[in-house]
Amino acid sequence: MASRVLLLLSLTALLIFSAVSPSFSADVDDEEDLSFLEDPKEEVKALSKPLTDDFEGGEDDDDDDEEDGEHFSDLASPDSGPFPAPGVDEKDVVVIKERNFTDVIENNEYVMVEFYAPWCGHCQSLAPEYAAAATELKGDGVVLAKIDATVENELAHQYSVQGFPTILFFVDGEHKPYTGGRTNVFVLEVQIFGLIFVSVDVDNEDYGKPVAEYFGVSSSNAPKLVAFTGNEDPQKHYFDGEIKSDNIKIFGEEFLSDKLKPFYKSDPIPEKNDGDVKIVVGDNFDEIVLDESKDVLLEVYAPWCGHCQALEPMYNKLAKHLSSIDSIVIAKMDGTTNEHPKAKAEGFPTILFFPAGNKTSSEPITVDADRTVVAFYKFMRKHATIPFKLEKPAASTESPKATESTSKVETTETKGKPESTTKSTESDSKDEL
Repeated sequence: MASRVLLLLSLTALLIFSAVSPSFSADVDDEEDLSFLEDPKEEVKALSKPLTDDFEGGEDDDDDDEEDGEHFSDLASPDSGPFPAPGVDEKDVVVIKERNFTDVIENNEYVMVEFYAPWCGHCQSLAPEYAAAATELKGDGVVLAKIDATVENELAHQYSVQGFPTILFFVDGEHKPYTGGRTNVFVLEVQIFGLIFVSVDVDNEDYGKPVAEYFGVSSSNAPKLVAFTGNEDPQKHYFDGEIKSDNIKIFGEEFLSDKLKPFYKSDPIPEKNDGDVKIVVGDNFDEIVLDESKDVLLEVYAPWCGHCQALEPMYNKLAKHLSSIDSIVIAKMDGTTNEHPKAKAEGFPTILFFPAGNKTSSEPITVDADRTVVAFYKFMRKHATIPFKLEKPAASTESPKATESTSKVETTETKGKPESTTKSTESDSKDEL
């Protein structure tokens, strides 16, 4: 009997503890007094998606974000059986066998070769685009060819073909690495590679000026030779030498071999940058944002963006409160005149958080918090690598204090002061914040 009573008491204690512990945990998380950060006039906006409200040039298309994977479910494995061949006109696609391989490669300056298998669904999906590209490029001296790897086993083995389709590119008989996509289980990502030469009049109002603005070219520095890859990671490469045929050929070959350093737009680095919000441009991005010893909050904005203008007072206030925390940097970058591969903005404003540490091999965190000082502060405390905590201002005439310790917030003693003095101090503190 005694053992049953003891067991019952133990179970009761466990139930009470489990019921109390969540609220206790919540109290610990919420014990920090952040009332001094709040503004009664501040509008709290809950976001249905990250801060990408404005974007010049169009609206989001949700349909484009959905992968239509079910259409490719039958392409994952050859075990699902043969596929009916679509009606594709491949008259300009050269069929290569072992006996004519050398002739085709050596007698043509540019040759793209697809190793395929007849049962491969990816290969069949690629066939119409590949055939169309062959017809389009044949007048430019580019040959598109195909090899049945299930028949030409020796050629497939020679070029280490492990999957289908495998695409190789040859320039003057020399095998060049093809950096386009191949396949994955659900989505076909094969790209037809080709060099397209376009001449643009930078003074043309309809299309020349927008193109020139994107590439940072104007009448003052034209003509300009630019190489551009418009894939998922667009890159621009500029040629600064004398524009003549030999130099252009070398530039093109280095571009194909991925030997050129990408160009990113940048405003001049500011001579003074000692404000609470640091100014980031393309040329000082690595120095400020990718500083491994700092947790960095970056706003990518556009001068014309109304949402960016509405966000600015709150952002400046946040920066002021955190200005004395050495491990934190609050920064902003004009996304219309500056670029960096680590700061890709799909809209404005885009708010990115770069935790201290291994920034080069990791992607920033997109901020999805409400547009209030408190919400941003909590988001940063949650994701920062280096712990920090604000102290409540001791007096209205002093700047907000901050510390990286995790001690409790200190408050100013008001006991013994006249009632009018106490009220005045509280009023001044609220006005300052």
